[in-house]
Amino acid sequence: MILILTLCSILLPGRVDDERQYSGKVALVDTPAKRLAIDARSRDGAKAGDRLQVTREGKKVGVLVIAEVNKWGSWAKPEGDTPIDAFQKGDLYERIP
Repeated sequence: MILILTLCSILLPGRVDDERQYSGKVALVDTPAKRLAIDARSRDGAKAGDRLQVTREGKKVGVLVIAEVNKWGSWAKPEGDTPIDAFQKGDLYERIP
């Protein structure tokens, strides 16, 4: 994949956009540590720094930023002033391109 992006950036003028797309669920809200476990794994294309839009029943809850990616999933933290208790286990997320 990296080789293809490198070749495209050489052969095509301009920037090659990052088209990674993934979505999933919040698995755990760790309130004392102010972090959330989500099911975005490294094999799904998740990377530290990715921003995720979180929704519940079709309504926006807030934005998470992935802090650490593992084989089992990722740890994420709320972006901005959104409190950790605004998120719940089972909330849905989608990567913001």
